[in-house]
Amino acid sequence: MSGLIPQLRALFTFFNAMQRSFIQWLKLWLFKRIQNFY
Repeated sequence: MSGLIPQLRALFTFFNAMQRSFIQWLKLWLFKRIQNFY
């Protein structure tokens, strides 16, 4: 049971990093779309 906690923590860190990079990518994409719009 004690081996489950580090796995969950690593998974949470991984998802956190993925979410952060996805948000940065989304902002960049939206910025480019807005620039093309005007």
